Amino acid sequence: MSAAAPQHAGSNVSPRRSVSPDQPREMTPPPPPPQPHDDRAESAGNKPAICPSDHASIVPLEKPSPDTKKIPKQSWEYAVRSGVAGGIAACAAKTVVAPLDRVKILFQASNPRFQKYTGSWSGALKAISDIYRQDSVRGLFRGHSATLLRIFPYGGIKFLAYEQIRGAMIRGKDQETPVRRFMAGALSGCASVFATYPLEVIRVRLAWETKGTARITVRDICRTIYNEHPRVPPPPSAASLHSEAHLPKPAAEAIAASSVAMNKVTLGTGLSNFFRGFTPTLWGMLPYAGMSFLTHDLAGDFMRQRRFASYTVLPMSERSQRQLAPNKPAPLRAWAELITGALAGFVSQTASYPLEVIRRRMQVGGVVGDGHRLTMVEVARNIMRESGYRGFFVGLGIGYVKVVPMAATSFYVYERMKDPMATEADFARIGNYARILNPQQNIDRSRATRTVPLQVLCLGYSRTGTLSMHRVLSLLGYPNPYHFSSMLDNVLECDLWMQALRAKFYGLGPTGHDDGDGVPIHEDKKFWDALLGHVSAVTDSPANLFGEDLVRLYPEAKVVLVDRSVDSWFESWMAFCDNAYDPFIGLLGNLDPEFLGRITGVGSCITSITAGFAGNKDEARVRSKKAYRHHYRDVREFVPKERLLEFRLQEGWGPLCEFLGREVPDVPFPHVNEKESNRLAFETIAKIGMKRVMKKAIMVLTLVAVPVGSWWYYVRRR
Repeated sequence: MSAAAPQHAGSNVSPRRSVSPDQPREMTPPPPPPQPHDDRAESAGNKPAICPSDHASIVPLEKPSPDTKKIPKQSWEYAVRSGVAGGIAACAAKTVVAPLDRVKILFQASNPRFQKYTGSWSGALKAISDIYRQDSVRGLFRGHSATLLRIFPYGGIKFLAYEQIRGAMIRGKDQETPVRRFMAGALSGCASVFATYPLEVIRVRLAWETKGTARITVRDICRTIYNEHPRVPPPPSAASLHSEAHLPKPAAEAIAASSVAMNKVTLGTGLSNFFRGFTPTLWGMLPYAGMSFLTHDLAGDFMRQRRFASYTVLPMSERSQRQLAPNKPAPLRAWAELITGALAGFVSQTASYPLEVIRRRMQVGGVVGDGHRLTMVEVARNIMRESGYRGFFVGLGIGYVKVVPMAATSFYVYERMKDPMATEADFARIGNYARILNPQQNIDRSRATRTVPLQVLCLGYSRTGTLSMHRVLSLLGYPNPYHFSSMLDNVLECDLWMQALRAKFYGLGPTGHDDGDGVPIHEDKKFWDALLGHVSAVTDSPANLFGEDLVRLYPEAKVVLVDRSVDSWFESWMAFCDNAYDPFIGLLGNLDPEFLGRITGVGSCITSITAGFAGNKDEARVRSKKAYRHHYRDVREFVPKERLLEFRLQEGWGPLCEFLGREVPDVPFPHVNEKESNRLAFETIAKIGMKRVMKKAIMVLTLVAVPVGSWWYYVRRR
């Protein structure tokens, strides 16, 4: 649509243009340079692609932008993603093995009621049956609430710290040694213990309790632990000090009163009780976390060897874009990933179990015997005196049964969650709109420069096969063809598009991209080099609305005008408007302005312009056909005939490849069902918007509920 006022309709349609045989043809771009060698990537088939369709059939994968932001491991975005993924993975793993975990703690801590069951596999099953008879299912999960409170930050910090420490210690393949892997895992385990140990003590004490007469809450256990204290001799009386120490009576009374006061203060401040067993925990965490991560990495490398790769690595069709990167280790199949995690759990449990037994004994020290705080050495001596070396491995069998599936689940969930990306199946289902499933790139293009020449301008209206043309341009080897959906994984681009739309069609916004030269930004080449500097071709809105500006600023670019009968286009367009004017989508955009609001803002603006500045669906129904005819008339007027190809998708590869100077690909011409793709895309956008709004609501409610609940509890207890 021209920037000027709407012109008269009804101009003659110029005949379709064909390219003369002697017209010079552009050379097909050479393949990209070879990537650095990586045995793990090569064994899985992740080799550098000659064109974006090497890993696809007719549906090409989106080729990464040359300036696509690689999220560094030290960034907040990567830290949050790995931390949340680690926390969820840990919670899932602990929930799977919660009943076995409770039985193991009862065995390790020598609970008198359950000592008769130790020493055999059948004993563990009998113990589970005994707990179930007394307390039903709730008894098997006693302490699990405290477990989840502890395990989410524990798992999150452990995996987060491992990624950060590993990135600092292992900066290249030559530094990826077993010692460095072990140290990275060990240090990450220690970091997580420092942050979450008091919750671990609470969990163990809840699991140790077996009295079924009353329900024991986390608050009850915290109060009990806090008030436990080692035996302290009674304070001397004033009379004894006066008679035995020969102190003056006033001084003896003052000392006695001070001693009583100190005892009261000491007995009431039992925070140190929440750190019983902390020293052996740290010692045990070194071999446990270190061997866990080391074994998982080594087992993964073994699984990716060429002789096993065809059975163990994930098929190409099930991989995300990030997993298809040339130097990314190939993702394992579910069963292979579970086996590597299980091996990690088996080895780490064996290496650290004696220290874990000592730790459990120290953690329940307040309820065993006289409450005297035993040191690590004293506990080890007691175990050796009571049971010999076998005492350090009491419950190891059930420990294997618990830890092996727990570690397998934890690593599997973490690996699947830390890099959420759209898969090839997602692109096949909703086309390039699947980019909304990718993490945001957060690239600020306002100061970017052009990296590839802009060669093709497809200026046809939306719903004329623009998504098909996006795939066509990808198959022809044009880097990063731009479609409306291309901004979905970098919504910061929406801000620049809104500036251009407001300036061109409403006369609002800044002039001069970065030097204040007074030129409207949509007429400034520096603006378009920044926003579209990474693309070599454009199709669909909003780029087609700036056709006159782009044709003038890029005189070497060829123009393709994909046409369609007005009536056929109108039917498809109104189906699109049903979703575009949906008030629910607008509501979600208002509730999530940082992400969905940006997308819906640009989308509603270009929908209105495309429909002849319609404000609602009824106006769009009246004005859209006229706007369509005006747009095509304007394009035919401002594009020189030698640069223009009018094209219909039914014509296939021939005229298009001849015009662009490209060889005809050996795959069928893609025809995308845009009506279905757009419907599914709107459903996906709505689901993502609802999830984001729900997360925000939960965060706000939590921030409000915690202080309000604390105040209510304080008032109630007064």
